Amino acid sequence: MSNRRIPTGLRSIALSLCLPTLLLTACVTASSDPPVVTASQRPQPPLYAYSPAFQTRAAAELDALSQTACDRQEPTPGCSAIRRLIADYKTDRDGLRTLGAKQQ
Repeated sequence: MSNRRIPTGLRSIALSLCLPTLLLTACVTASSDPPVVTASQRPQPPLYAYSPAFQTRAAAELDALSQTACDRQEPTPGCSAIRRLIADYKTDRDGLRTLGAKQQ
């Protein structure tokens, strides 16, 4: 067995490299992969229910606009942006309703 001692400078370098490495690796307790979120775990926005009377009134107000829906990218004079928004909202709502039915 040898009684050689590690020089002080070398010892301090070794400690300054090893100690942070040991401390940092001791903190690793979980996988670094992101968690997998399934469709049923995603938050779903609420869908509001409207009475038939409310829907009838809304349809009458929409018909009173008497304009066609605007193009999303290039609206032209005489078109209705509100009509476009409502049509898109209906598509989104139908899609969410279908997604909700598939998850149940």
